[in-house]
Amino acid sequence: MISEEYSWVIGPVIDAIAIVVGAVLIAWQVKRQFSLSRELQRSENRDELQLKLYSEINQVCTDTLSVSSRFGTYVRISTILLKDLTHSQTPEVVHKNINLTAKEFKELVSTFSENVIKLISIIESHEVVHKNLYIFRYAFGSALYPISTRGYELSVKLLQIFPYDLNDDPENKNLIHPPFPTLDMIDDNLELFASMETACLDIDSYLFDLRVSLQNILLGDLFSHKVPVRKPVDQTFKVIDLTCDKQVKELELHFQKNTEWGQSNPLTK
Repeated sequence: MISEEYSWVIGPVIDAIAIVVGAVLIAWQVKRQFSLSRELQRSENRDELQLKLYSEINQVCTDTLSVSSRFGTYVRISTILLKDLTHSQTPEVVHKNINLTAKEFKELVSTFSENVIKLISIIESHEVVHKNLYIFRYAFGSALYPISTRGYELSVKLLQIFPYDLNDDPENKNLIHPPFPTLDMIDDNLELFASMETACLDIDSYLFDLRVSLQNILLGDLFSHKVPVRKPVDQTFKVIDLTCDKQVKELELHFQKNTEWGQSNPLTK
């Protein structure tokens, strides 16, 4: 038992201990609240950055898709017109009614190339987002290659078939038609247009895959939902799924070894 002569100190000691313990608990609680608040702020900042990043890249994708749509439309209409020249009963009439110009195609090639190159550049500057994001540089580079290398060649050859415009105003064309082309000239242009259309379809497909990937990476945690990857009916079309490391490595090898872009690019060898 505690002697009576010391009993008087017990109360103040207990009170002091209670004060110390209370102070410690308050300090711990304040520190914990500060830590939670800081973590919440970090999370909000990260979410805001991810939304901003997605918006930035998605806008470039939208711009590229818009140009791709115009380019693809030109290619498809031109293909139909060239085929009509070989199958129509009145090919000279078809030829005289063509109002597409080689200049329009040349401008589309330039604009399309610029947009895809801009997209490749922005992907390269944000590869920290995901370890496999680089594969889209390979994909867009390989798909753009036929357009950028043979687009000018085709625009020159089209001068022998399509009319040229004496006016700079697209709303007020003054078309001059060249002599009727030979079948060899038509077939040569059809072959080039076929490669343009394939490249355009590839770029559109990769744009879809890029958007899906970025939504899942940057927005998936915000909305607790994942967008499914593309599943083409034709299995020969390449699909990019950043979550599959094995597939990404196989695609990297494909773009390096099996495409004109990879074979002509020393950086991919």
